[in-house]
Amino acid sequence: MRLDPFEASHFAPLIGWSRSAEELFAWAGPSFSFPLDTDQLQEHLAGSAAARRLPFTACDEAGRPVGHLELAEVDPTQRCAYVVRGVVDPGVRRRGVGTAMMRAVLGIAFDELDLHRVEARVFASSTAALAAWEACGFVREGQIRDARLLAGRFHDLIVTGILEDEWRAAEGRS
Repeated sequence: MRLDPFEASHFAPLIGWSRSAEELFAWAGPSFSFPLDTDQLQEHLAGSAAARRLPFTACDEAGRPVGHLELAEVDPTQRCAYVVRGVVDPGVRRRGVGTAMMRAVLGIAFDELDLHRVEARVFASSTAALAAWEACGFVREGQIRDARLLAGRFHDLIVTGILEDEWRAAEGRS
């Protein structure tokens, strides 16, 4: 799995993967409004550096975009960050793409950015995403009840985290 810096040429696939307000909210939370469009993505991309955000497009062996995710609130002093806004192309879901994306971004976080902790939050109903993250070594740390409102219903978030030494042990890099 290759992670490329997110750029304007990646907008169209990402927009196509967000076919409803529910799908968009599932991966982006309240960050964007439906329908997702190039203006929202351009504004998001333009603000990435100031927000200490590193957005990536995941590409397959042929260079085709198959997913998107970001490291956010990257704090080199505290050596921590969050993985946010992760989505996999619906056409390749349940094939290990999410797990591969997460492993790739954790490699960047721990090997390149020298972080100590990475946190990720996922909707309690997103069992596939949660399974992918746990396969990468994330540990469930808690639950935030009624954290997000969608279509008149509140949804819980599961808080997960992974530490540098856990990552290295899981990847055989101790």
